[in-house]
Amino acid sequence: MSLVLVGLFIVRERRAAEPVLPLRLFRNAIVSVTSGAAFIIGVIKYGVIIFVPLYLQVVNGATPTRSGLLLTPLILGLIVGSVGSGRLITRWGRYKVLPVTGMAVATFGLYLLSRFDAHTGRLTQSLYMAVVGLGIGLVLQVLVLAVQNSVDQRDLGTAASANTFFRSMGGAFGVAIFGSIFNSRLNHYLGELLPSGVHIDVAAVQGGPEPLAGLPPLSTRLSSTPSHVPCTSRSSGASRWPPSASSSCCSYAKNPSRNLPTSDSKQSEKTLAPPS
Repeated sequence: MSLVLVGLFIVRERRAAEPVLPLRLFRNAIVSVTSGAAFIIGVIKYGVIIFVPLYLQVVNGATPTRSGLLLTPLILGLIVGSVGSGRLITRWGRYKVLPVTGMAVATFGLYLLSRFDAHTGRLTQSLYMAVVGLGIGLVLQVLVLAVQNSVDQRDLGTAASANTFFRSMGGAFGVAIFGSIFNSRLNHYLGELLPSGVHIDVAAVQGGPEPLAGLPPLSTRLSSTPSHVPCTSRSSGASRWPPSASSSCCSYAKNPSRNLPTSDSKQSEKTLAPPS
């Protein structure tokens, strides 16, 4: 359906006397390249802004307000990159190297973020987020500048708006894609890494705070389960729990007074023993 609508939009824009998005703009190579770059940077920017706070809340136990404040290094890096790129362009009179460098820095920052686990220190988290923010800052405003310098005066507003549009579309696609990956891996690791005898209602885990609050508490303790559930394993060769798999279990291991959600099954209700 989406492809059909996109096709209809293109047909309509070709025939319109005053199109919303003139397709002739994309004959300009700079407009085409910057639109693609804006889409990619939108994926990175909004993906980080949405899912890093989720990691901070679920794995580190931060409150929603505190998780937002912990994004400050990301925003500071973005500001430094944006202001610094403007000053460098004023001095050099060239801008091509900046978005290329920014994309490389942002990609490297995403790799650093992928190394987060339950034991990553706050300073390390801040530094990694600052790297991502710096990369994004080197790209955002330079793309708009490049577009505005490559089109006729009559198309300045349209070209800049198109660049912002593709950035927003990248954010929408990025959040949807990352969310799908998150849910898929959550289902996989909940079934694979939980101790035997413990049953998790995956639909309830993914349903938000209201379904979680409405689940019945666990009543009996399973003596055969280990006395604690590790969130990560550094000393042994066991595979590490990713942040997605630790969404429920790591928070329980840190705060045993909280109940893990279980499914309504005919088997007896069982619980995880709190850490010793």
